[in-house]
Amino acid sequence: MVGTDSPLKHLVDTYSLDFASWLLDDEVRTVHPLSVELSGQKAVADQVFQVRLCDGHEVVLHIEFQGRRSHRAIRWRMLDYVGRLAEQHNLPVCSVVMYVGRGAGQGDDGQYQVRCPSGETTLSWSYRVVRLWEMRAQALLEMDRPALLPLVGQTRIDDPGQVLPQTVARIRAVADREMRGRVLTLFRTLLSEQEWIEMAEKLIEQDELLLDTPYMQRLREEGRQEGTLLTLRRTILNTLTLRFDPPASIYQRVERSLDTIADPSQLERLHAAAIQCQAMDDFERALNQPDQAQQ
Repeated sequence: MVGTDSPLKHLVDTYSLDFASWLLDDEVRTVHPLSVELSGQKAVADQVFQVRLCDGHEVVLHIEFQGRRSHRAIRWRMLDYVGRLAEQHNLPVCSVVMYVGRGAGQGDDGQYQVRCPSGETTLSWSYRVVRLWEMRAQALLEMDRPALLPLVGQTRIDDPGQVLPQTVARIRAVADREMRGRVLTLFRTLLSEQEWIEMAEKLIEQDELLLDTPYMQRLREEGRQEGTLLTLRRTILNTLTLRFDPPASIYQRVERSLDTIADPSQLERLHAAAIQCQAMDDFERALNQPDQAQQ
């Protein structure tokens, strides 16, 4: 998910009202982002929103993006998140796991229980599962929500020759120029197959004005830079996992620290430290004192 995690979060942040309406299957009045830092032992969720429905009720909407691999089993992470969010905000909680990448989340129905030997249920929790790779692209098109169209490239496209031109045409029909450029850029970024990318680029090239807006240029450059940073951070975490298999609490602490570093050269030095250090403690010292990572 290295290449898709940041664009997906950006998409949901920008069009949270549309995503809340879709995922809650209800009419939504307002959506406000909440802190992803959870109470108690340090943990960070992907995205959390406070949603006010049109009937006046409020709910916490929690969204996790998950690829084919997870450092900790997603069902236990979700149990942890749901409990903390419910206690922290004292509101109903709706959690959604959005699986990205073919095969991700296969077999996860989001329904779990723990029973005692007598058969009584001592613990029960659930979350909604959305496997984008199983979802038909046509289903997104039929929703008539332009903000969701960038997800098309992560869905099941049975006929790219039909679906991709339809998607680009829908995006071109968006009246707001800024939104049109933003949605088109994210649509191109989230395409998962090289063949689809090439087809979409040919379609997009026909509208030069759409591609040459300052927003589009800025977002493409930011996307390239963010992609490099994401790759470096993920490479460091993968190296540490292979070498030391740190506990989830340490893994998450290091992940949060790496997320604050926007200097590629510093991340490259930390990758070298991840390869050379003798223990996880050594790497954390290098991480906390980045100047020493050059030694």
